[in-house]
Amino acid sequence: YSNTNQFVTMELYNSKPSGPMNTNRDLLESLKSFQGSLGLYVYPNIPKAKLSNASTSCQVQQGDTILAVLDCTILGSAKNCLVVGVQGIYIHNDWWARQPGRFFVPYDELNDLDVSSTAFEIVIGKTYSVAVSGCPMPKREIVTLLRSVKNIANSSMQIRSPQPFSVKPSREDELLQTIRLFQGNPDLYIVPTIPESKLAK
Repeated sequence: YSNTNQFVTMELYNSKPSGPMNTNRDLLESLKSFQGSLGLYVYPNIPKAKLSNASTSCQVQQGDTILAVLDCTILGSAKNCLVVGVQGIYIHNDWWARQPGRFFVPYDELNDLDVSSTAFEIVIGKTYSVAVSGCPMPKREIVTLLRSVKNIANSSMQIRSPQPFSVKPSREDELLQTIRLFQGNPDLYIVPTIPESKLAK
């Protein structure tokens, strides 16, 4: 982290995209569209203390890059938070939450999960939730943000399954297949079972 700037100035992760879009850039642009929301901090304007606390409490994976931090604390420490990274989202809930502790949801898993809200939390599928009672950002905006992240990750990771490879048979193959229809004829010999004596004649 830079000591001369108020905000973190780490270099944005620039790996090659694995799908039709540049995931990192598209995610960042989407997150920036929510930048005016209270409690949300988007790269490169993430305060160093919040970035450090969020990274530590969520145990962000080495090699991943934090694109945004949603501070879910009343006092603003960001120790309880939602973190959007390049590889997935990270969650840390306080001990009083319905699901206390830390969680990591990779994007390939997030793609299959629905995002909704209840009175005090954001629900992600049947397994994960984010306690947001201390977060000033409206729950409906958080849901919209996560759905946007999910859609971008889904479209950029969607590598089409290879189609079954089929080779159009050559004219010789087509002829051979037709001849084999008469293979039971005792006077008909077909490659590769033609006796050498017959070939010699």
